[in-house]
Amino acid sequence: MTETEFDLTDKRILVTDGAGFLGKQVINYLCKAGADPTKITVPRSHDCDLRLMENCQQAVDQ
Repeated sequence: MTETEFDLTDKRILVTDGAGFLGKQVINYLCKAGADPTKITVPRSHDCDLRLMENCQQAVDQ
């Protein structure tokens, strides 16, 4: 593994704006790099306003 690579095995990942065009590309890249898709959280803005600290905490705790 080079210094620019990350071990994504067993990592929980939070992707903000993951439902948009770029976010979907980021999620695809993460999956190809070894991330478990079931451990990627994509909070939707209509469900989770990330401008509020309690919502940020809930998104991270999922």
